[in-house]
Amino acid sequence: MKHLTTLFLLATVLSCSQKVDDIQQLNGYWEIEKVLMENGESKEYTVNETIDHFVVNEDLSGSRNKVRPLLDGSFITVTKDEKINLKEENKKWIITYQTDFFSWTETIQKLDADHLELINESHNTYIYKRYQSEKELEK
Repeated sequence: MKHLTTLFLLATVLSCSQKVDDIQQLNGYWEIEKVLMENGESKEYTVNETIDHFVVNEDLSGSRNKVRPLLDGSFITVTKDEKINLKEENKKWIITYQTDFFSWTETIQKLDADHLELINESHNTYIYKRYQSEKELEK
């Protein structure tokens, strides 16, 4: 039992630790896979009409918007750009979003070439995978 408790604590610490090797990997198109709510519930997304498009500049400013992929591999912009600013605080990357009406933050829990996890101010975790078009999947 003692070993199980130790393994559980180790797994919890490792899963909560942030993994961001290169913040520029945020650039690109991300498709939501699921949301883990603070209360333990989760919501799976099997089909997405829109995906998130992030642009991060070298000065850590940028934008995010929702786009709809088209069959020819292009995109239609669905929402107005949300301005973003990134900063590293206590070894964590924070994204601050700004629109004409709202401002909010999310913390990057994990970021690599293919996976993104964001935690919002309500402690919900958004799990994304790198978007691949149908053409890319056919290759």
